[in-house]
Amino acid sequence: MRYIVTIIILLLSLYGAVAGYVGAKSLQQDAVRDSTTSKNTIEYHGNTFQSVKDLFAFIDHERDRRFFGWIFTIPESIVLLVGALAAGLFGGALRVLILAKTSRPAFPQVLGEPIVGLGIAVVLFLFSLTVPSVFSTGPILPSPKMVRPETVLLFCACGGIFSENAYHWIEGLMNRYVFNTKTTPPSGAGH
Repeated sequence: MRYIVTIIILLLSLYGAVAGYVGAKSLQQDAVRDSTTSKNTIEYHGNTFQSVKDLFAFIDHERDRRFFGWIFTIPESIVLLVGALAAGLFGGALRVLILAKTSRPAFPQVLGEPIVGLGIAVVLFLFSLTVPSVFSTGPILPSPKMVRPETVLLFCACGGIFSENAYHWIEGLMNRYVFNTKTTPPSGAGH
């Protein structure tokens, strides 16, 4: 049962991460398309396009809507965040599968590792938005359209995979303050 839950989380989060990537790339293409204009227009199925590049972007966008239509219904500002959350969840679920090679993870860990990966993804996502603002001068506002979705999603997935120290730290705090049990930290837990 543990492996089924892990595989379901893994597949759903992979789907969400890919949807976030497709949505973020589509938004970035829209931003690029809005900044370029041309006098020649192309008509396709009653729609007018400024260039062949715009036409191909539209065709790609329509194809993506079939598989990931829900990602285009949420506000633009959180599309990449949804992808980042799913990538962190994916990394945490992948971590459970890695742990399953050496030991049999407990059911709370099967659910806990992906949730910690999700939390770390939020931190890393916010970090990826603020770093450009910190290292540049001028009026730069953090925007998901300004960062590369590939980098953010990979960053968040890796954060989920390598979230063991954070997981054990949170587990120790929960045991100490919520369940009132004293546990010794595992080796390398980073207390």
